[in-house]
Amino acid sequence: MWFKKFSPRDTITDIFLESGKQTALDFRLLAGSLVGAVLLSFISIPFVSKAARSLGALANPGGRHIHLEPVPRMGGISVALGFFPVVIFAVPMDRQMISVLASAGLVLALGVYDDIRGATWKEKMAVCIAAASVLIFAGHLYVRDLGNLFGLGTINLGWLSVPFTYFALFGIINAINLIDGLNGLLCGISMLAFLSFAVLGYVTGNIPAIFLSVVCLGAVIGFIPSNYPRARIFLGDTGSLLLGFLIGTVALMLIQDDRIKPVVPPLVLLLPIFDTLRVMSIRFFSGGSPFRPDKKHFHHLLLRSGVSSTDTVMFMWMISVVLSFFAVFLRNRPSEFILVIELSLMFFMALIVKNLRSVRLIESKIRRNAAARSRVGTRAVEAGKEDSASAYKA
Repeated sequence: MWFKKFSPRDTITDIFLESGKQTALDFRLLAGSLVGAVLLSFISIPFVSKAARSLGALANPGGRHIHLEPVPRMGGISVALGFFPVVIFAVPMDRQMISVLASAGLVLALGVYDDIRGATWKEKMAVCIAAASVLIFAGHLYVRDLGNLFGLGTINLGWLSVPFTYFALFGIINAINLIDGLNGLLCGISMLAFLSFAVLGYVTGNIPAIFLSVVCLGAVIGFIPSNYPRARIFLGDTGSLLLGFLIGTVALMLIQDDRIKPVVPPLVLLLPIFDTLRVMSIRFFSGGSPFRPDKKHFHHLLLRSGVSSTDTVMFMWMISVVLSFFAVFLRNRPSEFILVIELSLMFFMALIVKNLRSVRLIESKIRRNAAARSRVGTRAVEAGKEDSASAYKA
């Protein structure tokens, strides 16, 4: 066994507490959980891919897709197979952990249905509400306050805690789902998020958050070789919805400890949050539905600016590395300081987007001018040929 014996009444935190003092984390258990998640996720991929093909869960070329042949979806099942068994086997079950697994199971079922049959936004909303309700009311995980955001004292949410938690979870799930547009992009961002959350859990002694983060990290590590740089299978909504929900869940677990300010986890996820807010604002003010898919995301802008898909993914990974670094090393700074950093970084990202638009406009103008010169040159050549032919006949 990877862990010492425990009573069924013990919670996961109790396993690592002796005489009221926290002992060293059992790294053998943690390492075994990581390796187990990696192996289960990796080994299951061929079977999941075959099942996806047989069920017709394929992402066909065309539309918003840039791949040239049908690719199986439902890769999130491999992530789930790396997550659920390891958590059930390695982590002692208490009320909170059972609620996490139950709610994640609901989101997983929604993703599978969406990849096979296609779910409407109302169906997605209903299932996400049910999953969030299990997490909030059975797991007692919700946002109690926003911290001292403006230097005027802690902003307690009171009766708004539950509605705000619904809003926050939906926002994270949607942001993670929308960022899944290129091979490996979401996998890399998710790995960095879970790694950052594991570090934040470690420095505060939040054992449940550490274990969930490490197991999720392992499940994504096992999947990414089949998704990047060449995708043999996509995460699909099965994976993006599940990862979004698990990222939101671990973030909630972290802020239950007063040592992690509520403003810190959003810093880790600032790139997908910024991209989602920007795109949905554009859709709304242009008179369209905020949930209508399009090609206005940050990675689409980079691709249209001439950046290769691989370089686009690497660039967005590097942004996430910087954000994760800030989140870990600024965690003890005042909330208002972290908020200013977040707003400044979002302004900087907006400048990048604006410059990308300028580059596209310049390139478009250059191409139009080049095409016009080419047409003029072609006409001149044709006119010269006609003159030569006339002279020859004369």
